[in-house]
Parts: sequence; structure tokens; C-alpha cells
Amino acid sequence: MKKSQLAAIIPAAGLSSRMGSFKPLMSMGEITVIETIIHQLKVNGIDEIVVITGYRAEDIQRALAKENVTILYNGDYKKTHMFDSIRLGFAYMKDRADHLILWPVDIPAVTSDTVRKLLDATGEKNCQVVFPCHKGIHGHPVIFSADTYETILAHDGKEGMYGALKKLESSMEVEVDDPFVLMDMDTKEDYDRLIEKKREWETRENMRVTPLTFSFQLVLRYGENFFDENLVCLLRWIDRRGSLKKACEEMGIAYSYGWKLVRKAEQKMGFPLIHKVTGGHGGGGSTLTVECRKLMNSYELFCKDMERYGQKIFSKYFYWHEK
Repeated sequence: MKKSQLAAIIPAAGLSSRMGSFKPLMSMGEITVIETIIHQLKVNGIDEIVVITGYRAEDIQRALAKENVTILYNGDYKKTHMFDSIRLGFAYMKDRADHLILWPVDIPAVTSDTVRKLLDATGEKNCQVVFPCHKGIHGHPVIFSADTYETILAHDGKEGMYGALKKLESSMEVEVDDPFVLMDMDTKEDYDRLIEKKREWETRENMRVTPLTFSFQLVLRYGENFFDENLVCLLRWIDRRGSLKKACEEMGIAYSYGWKLVRKAEQKMGFPLIHKVTGGHGGGGSTLTVECRKLMNSYELFCKDMERYGQKIFSKYFYWHEK
């Protein structure tokens, strides 16, 4: 497995009970809170991203279907704490990245300039943790080096992430002129203050918190298009639901149309994508074939590489807009 230099964990499993609305999918202008964080990470070269879901997991999965991120499900979200979701992310990423940036979903307005300063600081030797600080107060997101992973995974959860941080030996504070590193949104009042502060900041600085970025859709074709991100999304839902019919319902498309997409791809590739089980004790259903999983994996890895190289090319031509 090839290691990334940097990867990210976004814990988003909570109930949002104090907010009254579901925080990850609340609006940050043109896009949602969680999309804002993902775009900020991607524009700064971090494309290995894992989102930890729990409450309303399927809504998040549906919203992020085209973002090419990894989604892990915390099935115990109702009786566990954020640190348990964080630990899931560290366990998944521990062999995949040299540094991990931990970005809570309720702190969505951190600027690109702050992210770049934090990333620059990861090059310092003997530094396990990098914090952003605003007026001397620690904020988020926080970056961890690989030699912290086992300590965090072994932590018993007492005092949450704060308790784990106390066991680490070295840290660096990066002072930033960015109030958003301290502005979480636990309540509706917090959210309203954040949106108003964001509006004021963008007017004063003449720039947006949400970064300029790009998107693309990769399509495989044999003469005509037959495999794209919409079909990948359908196949993911089949894998999750165990049924083509239920997958089509999740995507809001007709069963006949979904079956047509699958059959067309099967004909073009020359192998079955799904194995249909009829009747029996479980009432039948569908599972993905080995060949289908291989095809999806290759497609998704290629998309990540395209996005990674595309970001470099994008920066080359749109560098003048970084202000």
C-alpha cells in the first residue's frame, strides 16, 4: 500500500442534538458544511480523506457520492463519543499516511491560508502535533505525525482527545490571524454568529472562505459512455442495501433505468457486475461480483490520481486567484 504524506479525518457521526439541525449538511453558502471542509482539504493537496458517519449516515453518503472520499460508519454513534469516531479514523489511516489532519465537522470556516501554514509546519523535526492558535488559544484543525497514532489508538477515552493529547511529548503552535479556528457551531446561535462573521470577513478581506476549486467526471467508454460516477454510486448502494431495487429507490431512479445502466456496463466489459439471488429465506437480492469490485477500485483510484494531478494543473493556471 502506497502511503500518502498527508490525509484527513472528518468526524461527523454525532446527533447534532444541541443544534436542532443536522450540522454536516447545513448550508455554508453555495455548498454544505462538510463539502466546504472537503473542498478546503482538496485545494490544499489533501485527497486521502475519511469521513466518519453515524447519525443520518445515508444522507451524508448520498451528499458526498461524487466527492471520492472514504466513508466509515460508527454503528455505536448513539452511545459513544467523538473520540471513538476519531479512533476509527486513526485505525483506518494509520498505515496510509505520514501525517493526519483532524478536522471536526462543526468547524467549517477555516481559511486556506491557515491550512497552508499548518501544512508547512509539519516539516519541523520532532514535532508530533501542530495546533493553530488565534490570540494564544488553541483551535482546529490539528495535525498529527505518524508516531502519535499508536498512543491515540491505545488511549482509553478518558477526557476524550484532550486526554490523548496529554500523553504526547511535543507540539507546535502556529499563530494565525484566523478567528474561524476557534468558531465551532454547536447551537443555532453559534451557526448564526459563524455565518455573520464569515460574511463580514469576506467583505473586509475581499475573498471567500470557500476556496475556488474544480470538479470533473471520469467516464469510461467503448465507443459510447457506459461507466461513470452515477453508476459507481448505484453499485455502492447495491453493496450497502443488498438489492438493486432498494439501491434505485435510494437514488430516486426507476428500477428499469438502474437495471439498464448495469446491463449496458456488463455488456461493454464482458463480465457481470452483480450477482442476483432470487427467492430463498432472505427473499433474494443482489451482490457485487469480484470483477465489479476490481473495476470500481480501479475507477476510484484513477479518479483520485486525476484529482491529485488536476489540482496541480489547476493551481498552475488559477494561481492568480489564490488571494
